[in-house]
Amino acid sequence: MASKRANQSSAWEHMDKVGNGKFQCRLCSKQLTYAQGGSTTSLRLHLRSLHLTIIDVKPEPAQRPLSAFGVGPQHPCNDSRQEKIMSLLVRCLVTNMLPLSLVDNAEFRELMAFLEPNYVVPCHQTVAVRLDSMKAELSTVVLSEMESAAAVHITTDIWSSITNEPYISVTASFITDDWRLVSHTLANAAMEERHTQANIAARLHKAATSWGALTLFTELSSFKHCIA
Repeated sequence: MASKRANQSSAWEHMDKVGNGKFQCRLCSKQLTYAQGGSTTSLRLHLRSLHLTIIDVKPEPAQRPLSAFGVGPQHPCNDSRQEKIMSLLVRCLVTNMLPLSLVDNAEFRELMAFLEPNYVVPCHQTVAVRLDSMKAELSTVVLSEMESAAAVHITTDIWSSITNEPYISVTASFITDDWRLVSHTLANAAMEERHTQANIAARLHKAATSWGALTLFTELSSFKHCIA
């Protein structure tokens, strides 16, 4: 019988081949994908993040230290660090328009458990509350910017989503004192009613009222004449 290669990863001691390039962890039965002839990084990452207290995963000969990936010695995750991570997480979701359900995803939580074991990942309801708070703060800033602008241009558009659901959007654009063009989306809501002049005017009036900025929308009676 051929002897075991000296540099064979110890990760294989806890994995069973199940076919189609997949392996199953003997400790928790989770299935993982492994590219034939490739790195065992995904297998070892799984063992480190979920079974570190059960097994001793020794570093492979040619493996780079964790510090090379920005992961250093673990430290306490105090309230200030928890808040910073929470802020960055919410910002990532908003900027990239990611679903709130991401924070409930098992693989995402596994990643966070490896990168920051002492961080408590929030549920999507907690993130939703934080988003409402962020919206309130941003609304105050946006309204202040519009009120200080020399002129504000309001545009609206009715469009259909990929599932053919109708939406109406309202955008405010203006030029700052240092000649920067700024645009803010003031409303983006489903519009199931008929797209008549009266209904569109009512939607614009609702958007203006919700921002407390009726004077910024010109005279709303003019909408009935300009919207076909």
